[in-house]
Amino acid sequence: MPRSTARSSSPLWHGSPGDATCDALVEYYRLVAGEHPDWDEYRQAMVEEGRLLATFVPSTAVGQIH
Repeated sequence: MPRSTARSSSPLWHGSPGDATCDALVEYYRLVAGEHPDWDEYRQAMVEEGRLLATFVPSTAVGQIH
């Protein structure tokens, strides 16, 4: 089973609906669920909820890979 560990010591995110974090959240939403009926509302909700998107790039792999 894949696993990862992450630790963050940065302060809480206080972004804005037009920043790169919201752009990444919109891109992720589109990939998973398609178009949202109100992108402005979605972006504002992501900021208010302090949502973030973590991406991981593996640098090594151990075991069987199919």
